[in-house]
Amino acid sequence: IEFREYLAQIRMQHALDALLKQGKSVEEAAKAGGFPSKRSFIAKCKLSYNLTPTQLIEQQKNHIHSESGGLP
Repeated sequence: IEFREYLAQIRMQHALDALLKQGKSVEEAAKAGGFPSKRSFIAKCKLSYNLTPTQLIEQQKNHIHSESGGLP
């Protein structure tokens, strides 16, 4: 793995942690991951996961909701 690729993975991991685990906004998550802008973070999410950050949040909520047996 090249350094640039490794760095990109680490940046995405930090951004997703901020977004999904800390409940930060998309813009705050982008900053936490060291992305130059919210737009670049969204583009990288689409490229990596075929989902926007907002769609990732919804997917996680649906996954947690289905694991809890549908209980709120």
